[in-house]
Amino acid sequence: MGPPHQPDPLETFPERFKATASLFGTRLITDDEGSAHHLVPTMQGEVYCGFAEHDPSAPLPMVEEFRKLLERGTVKPLVEVHPGTVHGYAFPGRVVYHQDAAERSWARIFAMFDRQIAANPTGGAHNPETV
Repeated sequence: MGPPHQPDPLETFPERFKATASLFGTRLITDDEGSAHHLVPTMQGEVYCGFAEHDPSAPLPMVEEFRKLLERGTVKPLVEVHPGTVHGYAFPGRVVYHQDAAERSWARIFAMFDRQIAANPTGGAHNPETV
């Protein structure tokens, strides 16, 4: 589940999140005030975005525009389009599941998290009473 269905911790706590991932994100660039592309300037650390080659809710021109926004920002982005995939490719048990793309995405996501955890061992320690 993603925006607009959940609060966005990147917007609320950008100093605490040094890695974020999105699989087959949709509506990343819209005219809406809450559009994900507005968060790019506040993002820190690394960002992984895995997209399906065939996804009407994430057309390739939008994916490329989002990639360019990330590359102009302060984050280290990795944006991948997985050939031969459709939206939902990482869900095992679904007819659209694409094992190679799913495993590649998850490997990159876990490697990114490992790098950021090692680089930020306190995990952005905070006072839980302020949250």
